[in-house]
This record gives sequence, C-alpha cells and structure tokens, in this order.
Amino acid sequence: IGSPTMTITMPNTTTPADIPDAMVATAIDVTELTGNVQLNFQHLLSGVQIRIRNYDSESLIINSAKLSGTFIKSANISFDTEGNFLLQHSGTQNITYNLAENVDASVVNKGEAIVKYIGDPVMLLANSNDRFGTNLKLSINYTHKGANTITKTVEYPFNYPTGFSPILGNIYTFELQFINNSLLLSMVVQNEEPWQEDAGDKDV
Repeated sequence: IGSPTMTITMPNTTTPADIPDAMVATAIDVTELTGNVQLNFQHLLSGVQIRIRNYDSESLIINSAKLSGTFIKSANISFDTEGNFLLQHSGTQNITYNLAENVDASVVNKGEAIVKYIGDPVMLLANSNDRFGTNLKLSINYTHKGANTITKTVEYPFNYPTGFSPILGNIYTFELQFINNSLLLSMVVQNEEPWQEDAGDKDV
C-alpha cells in the first residue's frame, strides 16, 4: 500500500491561542498480533514568544504587540521506510498576529528589573530558509512614564544568529529591553527549551 501522506494547513487567524498544536507519530510493520503500539509523537511546529525586560524605574504599559508578515500556510507530510517524516511546505498567507494587549510591565521596586512573558506564543510552520516567515515586522505600542504613547516597529531580518534554523517543537523568544528611553530587540535562541516537555508518547 505504501506510506500515507497527510497535509497540515495553518488556520487564518490573528489570535495565537486559536492555533492548535500539531504532532505526528508512526509505527512500522504493525499487525493485529502486535498488541500495544508505542507511538512517539513529534512536533510539526515551532513557537515564537515575546518577553519584556524593563530596567526603567518609570511605569511601562504595553498597549499592543503585533507580529505581521508572510507565513507558511501548509505542509505535506510524507514518511520513509524507517518511519521518519518529511515536511514539504507550500503556499503562504499574510497575517498580523495580536500577541498581547494592555500588559503592565512597570518596575515595582526601584532598581529591580521586571522580566515578563506577555501574551500567548505563536505556533508556526518554520524552515531553515525563511525561518519563521518573510517580510516580518514586530510592532510594539507602549505608554512610557504615564504620558508618552509610542509605536516602534522592528522589521525583518531580526538579526538572527549565524546559521540559525528553527527546530520543530522548540520555542524561541524575541526579547524587548527597555533601558531608560531606549527600546532594544534581541532574539534569544533557546534550543533546549521545548514547546512541551512531554512530547506526547502514548500506547495505542
């Protein structure tokens, strides 16, 4: 009969929480006499999240954080004779993800930085060529010192580390650092940080 093929299509939504996780597992040469089959599920998506690091003693409210760009729309999933899967990406869609709204990131105790993850992570199809997508823009609207409302947009490329390629099942962090009146963006590559600690092993 041969190996099956499947297709995953990313939802056209602006809300990260509406994107379901996607995983796949295979078992080779299984018959009705095999008994319980252990399936080791593997992730098909990578995650992106936002972290605020505020060193300023003044108040800081993140009114909105948005990630926009051209993202991979779908992937065909095929399998080899050893049960390994291969993703063949196809198509794109333009989306603006609403990452967070009305987040208080003010420093509580003077001299102590606030470190806070904001909003829901975005799960994306990713690859070594386009990473998380093309024409990406990260737009932050914030109110600083209780009066000045500022919008800053950081455009692609996001200064990816040399040779960086997203790993399926891992989450990556865009860190926004507020130091006095300056906003700095850096990407924290944490390949050791899985999307979920439990990859979803299950007996069937």
